Amino acid sequence: MRHMLLQYDCRASKCLRLIFLLFDQMKRHAAARTVAARVKTNPDSFAKFASWIADKTFFAKLKLARQNPETDSSKELLALITKHIALFESQIPFTAAQRHASMSHLLGMIYYLGFPSDFFTFAVDDIYGLLNIRMSLPQFNNTSFPSTYSGLTEALKQGAQTFRHIPTTTPALRKLLAENPVAAAEIFRILVNSVYTNAIGMPPSQHAKKSVPLPDRAKGFAGVCTRAYGAMEDQKRESLHMHSVLFGSLPSTLLQYAAGIPFMQPCISKALENKIGTSLDPATHLRHLLNEIKGAPIERPSLFTAHNPRTEPEDFLKDVERTVDCCNVHRHTKSCFNKNHFQCRYARPQSTTWFTYWIQLQGTKKNSTASQLIRHPSRHFCS
Repeated sequence: MRHMLLQYDCRASKCLRLIFLLFDQMKRHAAARTVAARVKTNPDSFAKFASWIADKTFFAKLKLARQNPETDSSKELLALITKHIALFESQIPFTAAQRHASMSHLLGMIYYLGFPSDFFTFAVDDIYGLLNIRMSLPQFNNTSFPSTYSGLTEALKQGAQTFRHIPTTTPALRKLLAENPVAAAEIFRILVNSVYTNAIGMPPSQHAKKSVPLPDRAKGFAGVCTRAYGAMEDQKRESLHMHSVLFGSLPSTLLQYAAGIPFMQPCISKALENKIGTSLDPATHLRHLLNEIKGAPIERPSLFTAHNPRTEPEDFLKDVERTVDCCNVHRHTKSCFNKNHFQCRYARPQSTTWFTYWIQLQGTKKNSTASQLIRHPSRHFCS
């Protein structure tokens, strides 16, 4: 199936009916395998469910519950059915039950490893990603576009309207991406594998052929991690992104124990600063402000030429600062005020701090929800 979807002429990857058929077959086959396994391991549950189906009044109750889902009888019937459906529904990929069941996996990791030490989110520039564009177009040979870049990067940087008779405006690139969702999914898969393998130092479970002992594991940006967990979601524009938590490095328990030891606080702060940078060069800020005053368009980091962090560390640091300047400098949008019309839900802007410290989150007296937590930077404590 993968070989067919990645054919050079994009015939299969652009056929949305074929993609839906293959996706539906994958879910139905997974459901059939799961049900077969559950029947063999738990025959009593299936026998009880089969007896309900054989009852003549069952479908009448089911029809009544569908028409009036808020009644007590409908809720009781749903509770009875859910006990048996939930046994296999959580094993079917891309279902709400599977996403809900993954929470128990994460809680098990927290129970065994403690609370995570790092949380981060990453996404792909699916519109101006060069590989996205090339994979969305049919290929004719291995020496010309789209098999090679052939000037595509320069054309996009200069804001060209067309390239090789292909529209390169933002709406046209969005349409090109929507017509070939396989390319977007494949690029996101490559990105996830690269981030977990190179940046974190832990390949995804489906690519790990064996368990590597902790002393022999590769170091990532957060040090040597014992475990990592990621949850994939889609944005409103149907683009994929992933939230990840890392276990290891500097756990919260270590920060709590070190909070009461004064001479340990500078050491922990320095370790945090070496792992996660929260500042930019003043020249970068000045250039950002001048570009905003001039009304210059924001650069696309996906069009930059990346440098190797091991052989070219100084150039790589400039790449990071330039990327942060383009992507991580907060700009208020509609999503900032979804839940609160008067305050940004990302708590931006914030006052400038000149050193790294711990903060303690405390709930208000009226309501201790996460949206009303108070920060006390004067208390060197991490919660």
